[in-house]
Amino acid sequence: MESIAAKAIRDGVIDASIDHVSGVLISTGAHDTYSTLEPQAAFHKRIVFCLNLHNDAVKAMTYPPDAHKASTRRFSNH
Repeated sequence: MESIAAKAIRDGVIDASIDHVSGVLISTGAHDTYSTLEPQAAFHKRIVFCLNLHNDAVKAMTYPPDAHKASTRRFSNH
């Protein structure tokens, strides 16, 4: 989980820091952001981050085309 939080901080999705000794995430900034469009932009940024993380995970799980054929050929020869 720490690596995901670190990536989110590095990408600017959240404004925070990580206390590695305590193992906690410390959020920074306490001003009235609701009077601006910043919450909408931050929410959009988080959604894009999550979608990209999902897409990267799906790409990592994809198999090469016809990867199953090698195993079916091995069984069909017997």
